[in-house]
Amino acid sequence: NDTWVKAKFSDYQSTKAPLTCLQQRLDELPEYWSSGKFEHEMRRFLPRKKLEETFEQANFMEYFIAAIDELLNKTTTRWKNPMPESKNTSFKL
Repeated sequence: NDTWVKAKFSDYQSTKAPLTCLQQRLDELPEYWSSGKFEHEMRRFLPRKKLEETFEQANFMEYFIAAIDELLNKTTTRWKNPMPESKNTSFKL
């Protein structure tokens, strides 16, 4: 939820715009993924079975990186080009 994400920036009293931070992180992620630091952190917290189902499967990191990149790129696109709010507010999920 974009509203929640943006609210976190307020919680942390960030002086940077959320879009700027997200774009910066997108630029940093390839190096982070390839460094092995992310996988190392996940190995500290995930149960053995979950590791076997994810990180220890062939092509998992390629799948994971593509999924995260797609999600974050969609988010930056939404933030750059916000849709006007609908005037029909009769139902919200």
